[in-house]
Amino acid sequence: MACTIEWAPSSRDPSVRERVPSGEIRQRGSSYHSVRVEVRVDSRRLLLIDDSEIALAYTESILTDAGFEVRAVSSLRTFQTVLASWKPHLIVTDLYMPEMNGAELCQWLRRQVSTARIPIVLCSSAPDDELAGVARAVGADAYLSKLAGLDALPDRLNTLCDEILW
Repeated sequence: MACTIEWAPSSRDPSVRERVPSGEIRQRGSSYHSVRVEVRVDSRRLLLIDDSEIALAYTESILTDAGFEVRAVSSLRTFQTVLASWKPHLIVTDLYMPEMNGAELCQWLRRQVSTARIPIVLCSSAPDDELAGVARAVGADAYLSKLAGLDALPDRLNTLCDEILW
């Protein structure tokens, strides 16, 4: 993203330059300088948990290529460690995991003050109707079946971010 900042001599003190809207500069008839500034927009931070190392690596790759800043973890302990030191915009969790399933994790996150408002997406190989029911029951913001393919995940997450976060 880029913006243009225009500076003109101050009306109070010509040796001082002030930021003035370009329309006002043209009305004054003053000389001015334009500076183009590149502004970096923070990427969307996503915490991903899945007990399958293969699914985790593939999903992380897809999301990173789509511009997300991804922290991918395969255990609940690592998830909690990352969550304590890094605040994601969004959490994506597998539904079926050995330590705590995605539904239990979602309920636990909703009870924590620090994570209660972070959007959560359930992503699983469960059928859509089962996944939709679980997502509604536990307060997840969205769901995506892996059966539909993970290639749809970046678009779905970007849409969710646009709707909820930005």
